[in-house]
Amino acid sequence: MGSRIFSILIILTVLFACVYTSEIQCQTSDDCSQLYECMEGKCQHKPIFPLTIHEIVGSVLIVLFVGLSNVAGIGGASLLSPILLVCFHYNASKSIMIVYAMVFGGAFGNYLNVAFLKDPQTGKGYVEYDLSLICVPLMLIGTNIGVLLNKICPSILTILGLMGLMIYTIKTVYPRAQVHHARESLESQTPLLTLRASERREIEMKLLASPKTQKAQVLPYPDPNVTRVLEEENSPFPQSKLRRIEMVVLWILAMGFLRGTDHLGSLIGVDYCGFGYWSIYLLSLVGCYYLYLKNKEYVRKIIQFKVLHGLISDNELDTYNELSVYLPRLSAVAGVLAGLLGIGGGMVLGPPLLEHFSPLTVGATSGFFVVQTSFVASFLSIFHGGVTLEEVAFFLTISFIGSYGVSSILTYIVKKYEKPSLILFSLIFALSASLVVLPVFAIWKSFTHPEEMFQFKSLC
Repeated sequence: MGSRIFSILIILTVLFACVYTSEIQCQTSDDCSQLYECMEGKCQHKPIFPLTIHEIVGSVLIVLFVGLSNVAGIGGASLLSPILLVCFHYNASKSIMIVYAMVFGGAFGNYLNVAFLKDPQTGKGYVEYDLSLICVPLMLIGTNIGVLLNKICPSILTILGLMGLMIYTIKTVYPRAQVHHARESLESQTPLLTLRASERREIEMKLLASPKTQKAQVLPYPDPNVTRVLEEENSPFPQSKLRRIEMVVLWILAMGFLRGTDHLGSLIGVDYCGFGYWSIYLLSLVGCYYLYLKNKEYVRKIIQFKVLHGLISDNELDTYNELSVYLPRLSAVAGVLAGLLGIGGGMVLGPPLLEHFSPLTVGATSGFFVVQTSFVASFLSIFHGGVTLEEVAFFLTISFIGSYGVSSILTYIVKKYEKPSLILFSLIFALSASLVVLPVFAIWKSFTHPEEMFQFKSLC
């Protein structure tokens, strides 16, 4: 019932938004809303410096919430975008563009942290690079489309999408908080130290005998191809697979420079929004799809090689066969949402991956996906002039402080008091507060400056 009402609201909003199609004009800065200035007859957001009181408060909240979301293991878009909207008074489109950069900074740092870790059961890294080869090209196709939609959609539609994202996040996090709280309550009632010595020794022996404590070793094989495959499987940075992923990213960047934007001209002199521009845009998407097909064939050959030499279990083979059917479609959807709402895409791909892999593997693999999508989305937003380098540098810095400084402190507190549920319940409270503040802000903005909320922006 709730989803139907939400869909009806979006449809009505689209119809209402069609009324507003003119540019936001101004004579003086008094004609513009707070934190905006009249420049060349248009209301534009003021430079990031000097910071106002509202922006200082928003910066502190970003540092805290980035740390909170990192410890909780979720993307921060559902918390960061409302802060940019309410405290910094950015419109919804620009808020998402700034979130791209913050998500990229956090995701890249987290990827470097987990890339060197090894699964004690298999001896392999936690990042599933074979899946990345299949998913990343389609995610980047979706990201290109999502960034384009974000550029033209009215702010009210993006806000409704963010509200839906916050509801989804609360529904996802709340069961986890309950599980942790129940586990904490149980452990506080029957701690391990109360067990008899014989019972403790029995548990310790089981842990020592567990296959998870036995690190897999790479045995020498007479076939050099087998040795090469095994070495790459156990490498934190498998070069041949990373080169294929880099090729997709570089293709997107190269096509962006060739077609140009209204902010930066084309390298080959193509007119912005002309026939050549859209031809190159379509070529970039077709090229990504071609690279997806090549990567899919490459992964298929790797799987066949592993089967031939007994390097893969039947369970792993079934997992790859199942995921290869529906994961590509989900990847494209995740990419569109990443470009439109700045979520990175991990929230879409995470749940189905959890059915087959451990949480650490899912977190590491989803984080690697997010690095690619958020980087490309950040590049496109800067390339189109949506955000300035000064803004990117400022928000990357404060998100870095939150990602590493505050999250380290919160992690220490959680480990010391063994109460991870407190972090999750705090996150739920923050999301719930945002879910109340955001629609109030949207209603106020709709009455005071409806053209900012309901205007479809020009594609060209």
